[in-house]
Amino acid sequence: MSNQQFGSYYYLKVEGGEAIELKEGDIQAVTFRCTSPNGTTAKSNKIAIELQITGEILHDKNEAETLKLAKWALVPGGAKDVERKVTIELVKASKVVRQYEVSHAFVVDYKEIVSESGTCKFTLILKQNQSIKDTKVDVNGGYDK
Repeated sequence: MSNQQFGSYYYLKVEGGEAIELKEGDIQAVTFRCTSPNGTTAKSNKIAIELQITGEILHDKNEAETLKLAKWALVPGGAKDVERKVTIELVKASKVVRQYEVSHAFVVDYKEIVSESGTCKFTLILKQNQSIKDTKVDVNGGYDK
């Protein structure tokens, strides 16, 4: 069953460089991970943030926006638009259940899988740059869309 059957959907906005938006029905799942370095024995100030976004590339719906994701993945390190501000919202019944906002996200991995039937799925893995002093990660929710 899809999230749409439960009245929920994801919304993705990428700012900086070429703007990217994925809307209702484009994203199937989002995983937000917040991890400390291996071997940590106390709360670390070096928390790693990772977002994994999976969805489907749909003909005449989100082809152009998912193409922008693939092109962002090809931007080399050191380029001015390699890091971008990313906002992801989970919306259910016109309420934002969860909003993740990452100020300096970069693409770690991007893949597209095309089946014999022509179905095309994508997976995008983003991380927050920890080496920049002004990085910002916010997690919010519980408000009207």
